[in-house]
Amino acid sequence: MATEFSKDFLPEWCERCDKQGIYFVDDTASPYLVVHNKCGHEALSAWCSKCQTGFALPIKSSEQPSFWTCPTCNTKYPLSDSVLKAPINLYLEEDLPEDVRARILPPKSKYAFGINTAVWIVVALVILYTIFK
Repeated sequence: MATEFSKDFLPEWCERCDKQGIYFVDDTASPYLVVHNKCGHEALSAWCSKCQTGFALPIKSSEQPSFWTCPTCNTKYPLSDSVLKAPINLYLEEDLPEDVRARILPPKSKYAFGINTAVWIVVALVILYTIFK
């Protein structure tokens, strides 16, 4: 049996949480109302067939818009009521089940370290070089 998490997935930025999220859909070219249930952030995820570009547009589903406009080429596209009445859940990384996270997110290297660590390594090497040259 297929679950929500077995569908295709796309990234979406949650502006209220200021974090990257992921949502799961059957057709990545169709428009979707994407909602983060924890904070209420709403965005219209849409694909412009003219520009061949995807967009996440701020939207208020309560206003019931009947179309969306591409911000690049200004092409207007109809927006059906069914899109607004069937929102798609946005999940932050920490909201995903562990098996789904392991499948869709890149593995973290055990050798990865932050920029601060790299800076300190370089400083230590410079000091050692000046001492022992």
